[in-house]
Amino acid sequence: MAQAAAEGGGGGGAPIVVDHLDTILALSQLRESGKAELLDVIESLRGRKCLVVQPELTGLLNQIIGEGHSRLLKDNGVQYYRELRAGELGEFVSPDTGRVDVPDNIIYLARPSLPTMKVIAKQIDAFIKAGISIAISYLLCASPHRGLRTNAGRRRCP
Repeated sequence: MAQAAAEGGGGGGAPIVVDHLDTILALSQLRESGKAELLDVIESLRGRKCLVVQPELTGLLNQIIGEGHSRLLKDNGVQYYRELRAGELGEFVSPDTGRVDVPDNIIYLARPSLPTMKVIAKQIDAFIKAGISIAISYLLCASPHRGLRTNAGRRRCP
């Protein structure tokens, strides 16, 4: 329970007790809006997708999507989920077939910083050197502290 600092009526009243913080900040509306924007971005891309999330944003993603986010992402075409780390993204092996299955799209969700962009550039460069980058589209959703924006056509990311 959250307590508001306001006092009731004649100055000697008890603090107001609020059952849900949501009534003050409309958190559910923010979550639903962020979730809708993220799903719009994901659904706008055709084919198989890999979502690569910077570890610092994992908590934010969990807050927006909620528990069971892996099922929601899979239902919207995200076959692979990776945390952004230095080095390659690893192999893409289909859990259904056990075969290598490179995604058509890689979506990066990260804070815009020089070290982060270098990691992303090295990962893309590794795909180019492996000769498989031609078939992959890359989308970067940069998340500053105020909100998320994408570098592609000023489309908003959650």
